[in-house]
Amino acid sequence: MLYYKSSYFMKNIVLCLVLSMITLYAQAYKGQVTDTSSNPLIGATVSFLSNDSTILLTTMTDTLGYYELNVTHYPAIIRIQSLGYKTINISISKEPDYVFKTVLEKMLYLLNEIVVTPEMVKHYGSHTSYRISQKEIANYANFAQAMNIVPFMTVTSSGNISYKGNSNIVLLLNGVKTTWVEIQALDKNDVSKIDVYENPPAQYALVGASAVINIVTKRNIIGGNLSLNLRDALYPIYGNNSLVAFYNYGKSRFSLQVNNVMAHYNKVQTNEKLQYSFQNNEYNKKKIGNNSPKDRDNNSIVLGYMINHPNRYQFNANLSTNFYKKNEKKMQTISYTNTENLNGESNLYNKYSMYSLNLYFNKIWDKKQSLLIDATGTLYSTQFKSTYTEQNDLQEMLFNSYSNYTTQRKSLLSTIQYTALSFFGQWTLGIRETYQSAIQKEGNKEMPLNQQTLHGYAQLYGGKNKFYYQLILASKFLNVKKENNTIWSKWYPAPTAKFWFYPQKNVTLQLTYSYSADVPSVSLMSETEQWLDNFYVYKGNSNLTPSQNHHIDLTGNIITPHINFLFYCLYNYNPNSIVNTFKTTSQYILQTYNNLQSKQEIGGQVVLDYFPLKNKSLKIGAVGIYIHHHGKEKNGLTWNGYRYQLMGYASYTLPKWDFEIYYQYPGQTLNGQLITPRAEVVQVDIAYKPKPNMSIGLQWNQPFMKGFKEGEHTTKACIIQSTSYSNIRDYANMICLKFSYNFSFGKQNKYPKQQIKNEDNDSGLLTK
Repeated sequence: MLYYKSSYFMKNIVLCLVLSMITLYAQAYKGQVTDTSSNPLIGATVSFLSNDSTILLTTMTDTLGYYELNVTHYPAIIRIQSLGYKTINISISKEPDYVFKTVLEKMLYLLNEIVVTPEMVKHYGSHTSYRISQKEIANYANFAQAMNIVPFMTVTSSGNISYKGNSNIVLLLNGVKTTWVEIQALDKNDVSKIDVYENPPAQYALVGASAVINIVTKRNIIGGNLSLNLRDALYPIYGNNSLVAFYNYGKSRFSLQVNNVMAHYNKVQTNEKLQYSFQNNEYNKKKIGNNSPKDRDNNSIVLGYMINHPNRYQFNANLSTNFYKKNEKKMQTISYTNTENLNGESNLYNKYSMYSLNLYFNKIWDKKQSLLIDATGTLYSTQFKSTYTEQNDLQEMLFNSYSNYTTQRKSLLSTIQYTALSFFGQWTLGIRETYQSAIQKEGNKEMPLNQQTLHGYAQLYGGKNKFYYQLILASKFLNVKKENNTIWSKWYPAPTAKFWFYPQKNVTLQLTYSYSADVPSVSLMSETEQWLDNFYVYKGNSNLTPSQNHHIDLTGNIITPHINFLFYCLYNYNPNSIVNTFKTTSQYILQTYNNLQSKQEIGGQVVLDYFPLKNKSLKIGAVGIYIHHHGKEKNGLTWNGYRYQLMGYASYTLPKWDFEIYYQYPGQTLNGQLITPRAEVVQVDIAYKPKPNMSIGLQWNQPFMKGFKEGEHTTKACIIQSTSYSNIRDYANMICLKFSYNFSFGKQNKYPKQQIKNEDNDSGLLTK
């Protein structure tokens, strides 16, 4: 008992001594914060930082600008910041024996890490960086819409993103692939800059990307944000909705994305004309479409984690799943030549589930060297059903066909590359591999299909003054196996040379040559039969071989405060090009894909952006495309065709209102023996912003029109004359209700406000 009391007494003495030592060690550091006129700053934030800039302690100044902070060790780093003033970091070697005074300077705008300068654009050898000021971004409901300020970039409220009139772009967030859903959910205050790679890095250029857009966020972001975006119509049932959440803790970032896209139409009419010969019989049909249902649902979830130590390393992991289902029915009244009318019905059912894991790691040394490893594994499970029937008025079955397939597909896409700076420019050495394995089943029959594409590449970005270049020396290995038999295995060179010149700061001229080869996709090689008529079937071709492409283009653009203009001229020569073709088999007329002997394309594109107002709140844009095609089949048959397209876009952004209109002229595209007229599209948007980061609005689709009409028809030289047009009548005058809200939480600072230079109470505030 005596031992217990003594032990208890000694523990209390030791505890008191420890507390006393801590109290003596953590001495109160006293200071005062004023402005340049010696006026005390009330409510300024004073923080004690660790060596890696982690905030250990925080306090605020009182009504006289004084503060006390218990600093545990010296030397110490003290950060002082106040809204509307420049942040300052003070390094103190020892405890001062007086009240330490600090003077903060005013700044016209506090943009956190964005500094407003006369020049917000900076050119590098590999890319161009754009910084959007708070004054420009404040009127936009979300960051994605603000990207319209970047020259030649068009972002519609529906999520369509294009650069220089081309939508084949790669979107990155801090170097990692991302989507429109994630971009529109970003807090506008969290974005530092937009890096535009007009000449994509090798790992993206080799797979056909026309540009790479990398959105870079600020460092040391605290807290999180929640974004809800809804776009729904009650009739027909239509929706495009997303919920995204981010949370930043220390150097880590956690994210959740939930997305739902659905379209349930009930008034889809498909009209067709068919004329073909098979087994000495002539088939001449006219199919009048009746109102039919067409449903599509797509739901996805993405979980993400990122840890980023600037200039050291970055790791990112994304786990995603996607569930897709499409059910389409076509009910038609069929008129045969000299035959009574029949009732035709075709059904197409397709669904898949997808699971994917992406791992990304980038290690940086001395800001001059980096090692990147990027790997994505994907699993697909698909089901496909197709039926076509014809009945007379007595409901007697005259023709019935049925197809049912399942496919299990897995793939692995991996990249490893090393980048370093040298006297000649920025070098990149890398390897990129894509492996796909699929097994298609029909009853007890299986058809395995394997594809492998391997790239080895060396890239050099360089240049000086007004002249820059990108050189890619690459080699590509293509391997295709069908039912465990190798049907193609070959190496191809894949060089690219790009040269661009800045005769003036706002003028660019560029010349490009590239050569590439590509294996056909698994879907093009699938043997899935889709019945289109009694003796007319559509399916892929498992015997396709790789195609090649020689590409030359000349591009020029000029950027001014009010007008951005671009012209683009191209020539493509494609040996073994893969296109739509038709042929007669012993069972039916087959629409499939085949390799031509060659195909040539020549044409161009013009892009125009016009900002009539100084603040760029009004944007008017237009894109025009024309390309002439000349094809030569392996049997010597030649054909000519063309593609043309015209699109227009206008948006007007006000502090409380947004207006947008998009128009697509009904042009056409050509793919082999199949011509696809482009649908005429009109879309009008209006939104009201009751508070920053929130908008409520309407989207009016196909106003004063009779539907959304699209289709295809064969060329005159084709063995079958087919014309098909589908009209979604529900889409005419469809009104969608829109709601968007980005909510931030746990942020350290309030939104920045404009500071008035004089001392009156004018309300000229730049708020967010």
